[in-house]
Amino acid sequence: MMLTYDEDRALARLEAVSLSHRAAFAAACAQRIVGNYYVFHFSEGFGDPDVLVRALSRVWELLPSVEIGAYDREVLASLVSQCFDLAPDTWDFPESNGRLLSTPWCRPSCGIRRTTCAL
Repeated sequence: MMLTYDEDRALARLEAVSLSHRAAFAAACAQRIVGNYYVFHFSEGFGDPDVLVRALSRVWELLPSVEIGAYDREVLASLVSQCFDLAPDTWDFPESNGRLLSTPWCRPSCGIRRTTCAL
């Protein structure tokens, strides 16, 4: 059976759950690919993976809370903004795009812990 992606269905399902569950889903997705960003950063010298790691750490700290308050929502919004500022435009790095997607292993010299690397 081939799985397909239906954006409308995915968004509808996410809208049906609480903010903290949406944040957990987003954090899990981001955590899964942060290793790729490390590889990209070391390959291209672009961005700052430490900002992403700090943002994810803060999200994971907030998630056990039953309710995410107004202050924490502002903090999360700021972290999201910082992360979006670090997102590269793939048009600026055409050679890296395919290479990073097909890299099957972590380079020991890049400094990524094996448990963090998503490759």
